[in-house]
Amino acid sequence: MIERMKEEYGFKQASLESKHQLNTEKGIKQICYWEDEACLKWHMEWRDNCSVAPYVMMNRMLRTVEGAAYMEEDNQFISLHDEVPTGQREDQDEKRWGEILGLMIQAGRKDQSMISLPKELSSDYPILEQATREQRLFFRTLFQEANHRLTMAKKIVKSDEMTVPKMDSFTELTGSFRGHMLVVQGSVKKPEYGYQSFKAFLKSWYERKDEASLHALLNELDKQATLTANERKAIMATVLIPDELDTLLRGSAASNGQAFSELIDHLKREWDKTQSFASALAKWLDAKKVTT
Repeated sequence: MIERMKEEYGFKQASLESKHQLNTEKGIKQICYWEDEACLKWHMEWRDNCSVAPYVMMNRMLRTVEGAAYMEEDNQFISLHDEVPTGQREDQDEKRWGEILGLMIQAGRKDQSMISLPKELSSDYPILEQATREQRLFFRTLFQEANHRLTMAKKIVKSDEMTVPKMDSFTELTGSFRGHMLVVQGSVKKPEYGYQSFKAFLKSWYERKDEASLHALLNELDKQATLTANERKAIMATVLIPDELDTLLRGSAASNGQAFSELIDHLKREWDKTQSFASALAKWLDAKKVTT
């Protein structure tokens, strides 16, 4: 495969550092493997649309000598990219991060879909039969609060459904600055409809930084994308969806009292984090007068 890469990309020297890294005379190149050619082509267009030189750039596919964006080898597709350090997310610049998030929102508008909000949750889960009376009372109260959040989400969008964009996952979004240019690492995942991972990115930003930084980030995003009222409402509704309960609903809690105690502590922490984040986001949305 190395000889093929040298021929295709015109490298004079090349050796594998790892499965995903190629050492060349032009520096370390990232190797991405794709089983689905349609997914690869989607990411090619996505990364082109989410780049504005010389300020923000996604790690786009390097071109071969013949101008191709990828090569096929052993029943899979392979693309090469300039390496983006991904050990940590460099997020000191709300302007550049807000700009690329705005570009992603804009690109997502090209393909939108209607999705249903979750139905009312029931606390009648077999796994809870193993909990103590006090623990079951906690879960009953938690489910009541979760359903209240779902009701609020549906009230915000005035429906049981909402329109959402198709975007790359934000969950593992990382980037680093090269001078004044922010270079962002894209994923190799299939694109998804909705704001779930976008919400996770904003929540993580808020937890690492503070409310002022979150608002500055959103202001820069809004300058780039000019969020519509429906988009703002859909984002807020997504934040209110009680996905903290996913661990419990998957039945992954262990069957002893200590495990339930640990789960309750975890749920309390995550619930409080979401409430704090939702409050900070609501303040920004309220300034845009679209929360109702």
